[in-house]
Amino acid sequence: MDIKINKKLYRDKVYACWLGKNIGGTMGTPFEGNPNLLDIKGFTSAKGEPLPNDDLDLQIVWLKALIEVGALNLDANILSWYWRKYIPAEWNEYGVGRNNAAVGITPPMSGELFNDGWKASNGAWIRSEIWACLAPGFPNVAVKYAIMEASIDHGVSEGTAAEIFTAALESIAFAENDLRVAIDTALRYIPESSRVAQSVRLVMEEYDKGTDWKVTRQKVLNMNADLGYFMAASNIAYAVIGLLYGEGDFLQSLIYAINCGDDTDCTGATVGSVLGILGGTKAIPNELKEYIGDRIITKSLDISSFGCLPKDCTELTEMVIRTMPTFMAENSFRRWFDTDNYNSRYYVEFNDDESAPFSTNSNLEPNGYSHHFLSLPPFTTCHKNHWLEAMVHFEDEPRISPMGEITFEVKLSNKIYTLFQLTARVMVPHGWTAAYPKAVCLQHRTGHHDINFDWIALTRHNPSFKVTLRADEHTEAYNRIYIALEAEGYPEPLVIPVTILG
Repeated sequence: MDIKINKKLYRDKVYACWLGKNIGGTMGTPFEGNPNLLDIKGFTSAKGEPLPNDDLDLQIVWLKALIEVGALNLDANILSWYWRKYIPAEWNEYGVGRNNAAVGITPPMSGELFNDGWKASNGAWIRSEIWACLAPGFPNVAVKYAIMEASIDHGVSEGTAAEIFTAALESIAFAENDLRVAIDTALRYIPESSRVAQSVRLVMEEYDKGTDWKVTRQKVLNMNADLGYFMAASNIAYAVIGLLYGEGDFLQSLIYAINCGDDTDCTGATVGSVLGILGGTKAIPNELKEYIGDRIITKSLDISSFGCLPKDCTELTEMVIRTMPTFMAENSFRRWFDTDNYNSRYYVEFNDDESAPFSTNSNLEPNGYSHHFLSLPPFTTCHKNHWLEAMVHFEDEPRISPMGEITFEVKLSNKIYTLFQLTARVMVPHGWTAAYPKAVCLQHRTGHHDINFDWIALTRHNPSFKVTLRADEHTEAYNRIYIALEAEGYPEPLVIPVTILG
């Protein structure tokens, strides 16, 4: 399986993604939070002044983390650390996820605890383009990384499902020119029963019947009335209204999406990025390009120690393009030239054939990872090192009372081909006790290890063990325990921090 990428057209699509996002976000920002049907005609902000938008800001942090840590080592816990260091935002799910992480509650549980009001909101799906641009035409890879960062503040909820959908759609749009096919394919990455999927399919059905867009918008509103405003399901649907009813017209698509109201900077920005990927810069009218300019204005970042910050869409595009080959290589891809021959499952060929910038044999079908992740219990944390993966699962909220007891399960997966005899140790607060098996046998992995399937392996005949904690008469608000898993011959243990609420 390979993907053929023309450098010139790839650059054009990536640049149009960021430019389109900047245009749509600026057009929609003045109306953000207005739940009513709107009647805008275009920009209402000053010419040459792009408005700041967290939709784009946060993705610069993900790119920084990727460049500094590497794709192979990146996980939700590392992205959570970068969030706390560079993103001071305290509002809504951003604040909940950030502050949960600050007291030691790790993803995806950090997006679940104390977050019932916001975990199904819009904070995740608005920041998915970076993964699509790094994995053009390979949505399974894009989705894997989108899940990592969505889980920080949205757990395993509809908010994460929404980013799975947009990351898949945007990645597919690099290789599939038919928007309708791209949307249909992206929907396969999330459960049909999810509210996001139901809302998108409602829009598609009404569009096919010739229903007026305002009537379709009202049907979406009625379907999701129980969720309230600023929630992902309705706003994803409003973006799809713009994409379908706009019928390829860039400006009209933005207007339809923004006129649906609600989280208008997000819907406008996402419509702009999707159409930018699909059609490149030629799909964006010159008057919009000239009106908005190229600059990126940040508002959500602490840049005091950030280092190199892209000042415009051009610089951001070049950073992505420089990073993509390594990103692909670390995700089981290899750069391929006539003189090189790698024994790899996937190949990337860079070429100058503008007539065929992307191959048609990319695998756009879901591998099951996203469905598996969304089926995880909400009170779960995930951890890994270079040879072992572990998932800690609580049946209910991880809370213990003085003299109380709590039990949780640790599921393990071997990342390499060697059988391990593991020694487990659980370190608890003074006066507490822990009951658990001290020795665990971890079978070697069989078959090819595809890193896109990290957590699926945890359900396939892998060992697990239970830990029962008993507190004494004293508990803190947040009680930290550590699980250390060691194997002979491997000096690096996997140390899993777990926070138990008092």
